Amino acid sequence: MRRFAAALSFVALPLSALAQPVTGPYFSLGAGVSLQQNEDHKKPAATDVEHQLTFHPGFAGQASLGYGMGYGLRFEAEGDFIDNVVRSEEKYPVSRRTGGVEEKYGGYVNAIYDFDLPFPV
Repeated sequence: MRRFAAALSFVALPLSALAQPVTGPYFSLGAGVSLQQNEDHKKPAATDVEHQLTFHPGFAGQASLGYGMGYGLRFEAEGDFIDNVVRSEEKYPVSRRTGGVEEKYGGYVNAIYDFDLPFPV
């Protein structure tokens, strides 16, 4: 009997964890690490200089403010910020170490529909 109850609880627990639709205003924040790839700049036809920039890991942040209609439909305004520090710049034929910061900003308006699936995802 205990084995049956334990097996039944593994089935019942995920069903109770289904998310409820968002109703009303909400606010969300996110933060993480930005891993910027190297940037290769090819030489223009008039010069013999090529550049490659390498970056340290940086900060990435996101914030959104939205409103949930209650039946799965949400509208939100979102903004993000990404910051990476330049580790080095290599110029061909001459290399040198340099510094600097690459900052990126973004703004979005989203319309989102949350699907109510019969299994946890």
